[in-house]
Amino acid sequence: MQNFTETTHHRLQFLSPAEQAVATLLMKGMSNQEIATTLFLSKRTVESHISQALAKSGCRNRLGLTLWLIGNQTPKESNPRVN
Repeated sequence: MQNFTETTHHRLQFLSPAEQAVATLLMKGMSNQEIATTLFLSKRTVESHISQALAKSGCRNRLGLTLWLIGNQTPKESNPRVN
């Protein structure tokens, strides 16, 4: 893995190897299509891996997942409910 913080490395361990690869590129700001091209996957497969990572983390969106992975926020903090 790259030079991740201890928190990021720990949180990545909750994801499958494929989800980790996608999440790593997601944290670099890549789009789903860019991730798919880089990893030689279909865009739909990337979307599936992101959906699984979202479900495992409790986050609601890509930004929330990225913030959770880098350790800046909990899923609740990164995805406030709008009333």
